[in-house]
Amino acid sequence: MLREPLAHCSQFRTGDLDVIRDVGARLLVPHKVKALGAVSSDARMNAAKLGNTTLAYLRYESRITLEAPTTEALYFFTLPLTGKAEAQRGKHETAPSIPSLGVAYRAEDPSMITLSPDYSMIFVRIERHALERQLEGLLCREIKAPLCFDFSMDLTTPSLRTWVDSVRLLQAEMERDAETGHEPLLVARVEELVMTGLLVGQPHNYSELLLSTHGPARPRVVKQAIDLLEQQPDQPWSISDLSRATGVSARTLQYGFQRYVGVSPTCYLREVRLQRVRAELSNPAVWTSVSDSAYRWGFAHLGRFAVAYRNKFGEAPSETLRKNASRDFPSLTQ
Repeated sequence: MLREPLAHCSQFRTGDLDVIRDVGARLLVPHKVKALGAVSSDARMNAAKLGNTTLAYLRYESRITLEAPTTEALYFFTLPLTGKAEAQRGKHETAPSIPSLGVAYRAEDPSMITLSPDYSMIFVRIERHALERQLEGLLCREIKAPLCFDFSMDLTTPSLRTWVDSVRLLQAEMERDAETGHEPLLVARVEELVMTGLLVGQPHNYSELLLSTHGPARPRVVKQAIDLLEQQPDQPWSISDLSRATGVSARTLQYGFQRYVGVSPTCYLREVRLQRVRAELSNPAVWTSVSDSAYRWGFAHLGRFAVAYRNKFGEAPSETLRKNASRDFPSLTQ
């Protein structure tokens, strides 16, 4: 017999509609529960939360309707396993929910779903701020309008099959956590995979922009920041300065650099400055000292500069300076 999903995280196994409603409201989303016939005493929920994502296995063994009012704090999605349900979002959008078709609920719309007695699903709940922050990181810009997914989810498409796999991976980590604990860093990466897979796989109002952003070229804001650092590396750039200059948040800019450049803006600036100092120290036509060159290109602490220079170029800055035979002046620092 197959093991029930999240079996170690049982929240209820009951026929009491008040318990079903209250526990569901506390762990998932506030909602009303209406029975459309006899209520089984074997309705169940297994649920766990890691980070900003909650997964719940739901099976009610009865024909019931769940109705959720407007909420602005989260997004939620159904991953059907068995049976059939009829879902509604807002006043006019309807869609079936079967093992090959899930549904995506917007945070600000009222929702309703009517379940067959044999219907079971994995319910995926993601905090709104986390999902929108993930989208902003992928876009390298702040979003102005709320994120809005298409209602019906075709779980047979390659991209959404990948998303389903990531949900299963997070589920496995939750089940491991219930028994032996988990690695926080690993969980964060898996949760990020779930959110990214959803944003890439399920169409939404930012899909076209997201696809254009992830072409071979770096996003505009990253290129703009790089140009500023390359053109004015002697300036005392801070992350706040760069974010104001490029028109995005500091967090979005940091994410863009890590994703497309592989280092933070601060590390990139240090590399540019080191290259400029080395170019000066290696140029016989430029009359300078190590300390003058370091200060000119923005290094305020000569000891740290010397360590960074040696780590990058394999020699002290004074050695670079001495290699120019035409120079007859000493360096002022090692």
